[in-house]
Amino acid sequence: MTTADTDLLTLRAALDGLPDAFPPIRSANVTDWEGQDEAACAFLDTWLPQARAVVLHLLGGKRAHPSAVERIVSFCRQHDIPLLAWPGEQEPDPELLAAINIPFTLAQQAMRYVVNGGVKNFQNLFRMISDTWLGTTFGYEEPEEMPWTGIYRRGSLEALDMAAWSETVDPGRPVVGILFYRAHWMSRNLSFVDDLVEAVERQGYAALPIFTPGLKVAPFSPDEPSFFHYLLDERGKSRIDALIVTLSFAASGQADEAAWLKQLDVPIFQAIVSLQSRERWEQSDAGIPPLDAAMNVAMPEMDGRIITVPFSFKETVKEEPALGCSLRRYETVPDRVDFLARLVGRWIRLRRKPRAERKIAFLLTNYPHKNSRIGNAVGLDTPNSLVRILHAMAEQGYDLGDVRQLPRDGDALIQQLIARCSNDRDMLSEVQLAQAEGHLAPEIYQRRWNAIPAEAREKMVNSWGGTAGGRLGVPGTTGHSRHPLRQCVRRFATAPGVRRQPGGHLSQSGFGAHPSLRWLLPVAAGCVSGRCGGPRGQARDAGVVAGERDRPFQGLFSGSGAGRPAQFLPVYH
Repeated sequence: MTTADTDLLTLRAALDGLPDAFPPIRSANVTDWEGQDEAACAFLDTWLPQARAVVLHLLGGKRAHPSAVERIVSFCRQHDIPLLAWPGEQEPDPELLAAINIPFTLAQQAMRYVVNGGVKNFQNLFRMISDTWLGTTFGYEEPEEMPWTGIYRRGSLEALDMAAWSETVDPGRPVVGILFYRAHWMSRNLSFVDDLVEAVERQGYAALPIFTPGLKVAPFSPDEPSFFHYLLDERGKSRIDALIVTLSFAASGQADEAAWLKQLDVPIFQAIVSLQSRERWEQSDAGIPPLDAAMNVAMPEMDGRIITVPFSFKETVKEEPALGCSLRRYETVPDRVDFLARLVGRWIRLRRKPRAERKIAFLLTNYPHKNSRIGNAVGLDTPNSLVRILHAMAEQGYDLGDVRQLPRDGDALIQQLIARCSNDRDMLSEVQLAQAEGHLAPEIYQRRWNAIPAEAREKMVNSWGGTAGGRLGVPGTTGHSRHPLRQCVRRFATAPGVRRQPGGHLSQSGFGAHPSLRWLLPVAAGCVSGRCGGPRGQARDAGVVAGERDRPFQGLFSGSGAGRPAQFLPVYH
């Protein structure tokens, strides 16, 4: 029994190499029993009385399913059934150690098979268990050490070193690093990695897919480098132009572990590998579930990663009679993979573009839509923050025109914005409308509106009203009757061409209490392709940056609270 689907995939592959007369194995992922005690009881009622040995590999130890673990431990002790139990991490778990009823040296030997992982080690693990406690004589080999990190080559399970990888790619192409869990490499759960590599290569880039147990820079073995070694060239400089991370959690919990983020100095993307199925995602109005939002959005944002979209989902590929359980793999959604690759490409091109040629858009929250509320935030002086950033950009080579014409402070900035045009219809004049920075002819607006998928258009019209005279009414559903955030997003969403003018490498930046493009985070990050009328659904592949507390941050990040200091680390400017 395990908490990892990759264990079950590895075990299924290992069955093909076991003798025909090998004792039957019955398996379960105990996470399937969460909130389903009847399923747990049914499994244990059927198979526990028949068991001649029991193996537990549980991330979180006993907490994975306390009642099931307690029943298994009690039964094995009462009936003298060998019980082998290990945590999902390499750190010892006192409760599982206390549950083991076999000699400690044998338990440690068996654990080495699991820690090293892979099909061959799983085969020898079960051969050892059978020969040691079931009286068979199949024979088994000692645990085989497997690489902790390495470069994956599509279609091969042999890890490459840097020299071998270099021979497979065009040295003139920009390089996109891809990090994924070692467990997927060991269990051959690699189709989602293959699809991502292919999408990156279709954009004209070289993919550098690297498997690793986690994001710790320190090597997991003294004889092997960490994943970071593969991302640097001989001079200690980044060999990649961008990095896609499919691993969960944050790397910046410790200061020394966060240093590599700044050393790379490239855009780093969080590609969401969802724990739910695609069907559940498509049927959900909430986008990604809370667990995905925590592990794959909120925590990675602490590293300053650019949050992208769910591109892969955990799907049941078959019910496996040989193990008595379901097998699940990660499978991708083609247009989400393409979106991710295009987004990475836009950031690479933006990064290589001279600063003076980059186009940066700043979106200030305006909630409610009064002039006095432009850029409002509790405890945050948004206007002065933006003025400082504008002057800093000018000093670093961005083309902001005559620097002497930049606003001297936040008050001057707001006065300029109000004088030009604003959302305050009580104060808005026809002259201001005429001098607005951008205009969109009704026929162009309608054409771009028609280009949005029908399902998304229908939802937006149902929520905000229909188009009339080149403008879409936006009756709000939260807060004020005309939620300005929805107005802003809606107007940009229905004119996607604004973001993709020829040669326009545009980065969007939001400032204020709730920067528009990261509002309703799980929905924004996890919206369904073709159905989402919100910011992420229509933002296409323009870069998005969000900022609070005088510091720019990448990605769509969850609300830290307008009055709280932001805790995010800027990685690439």
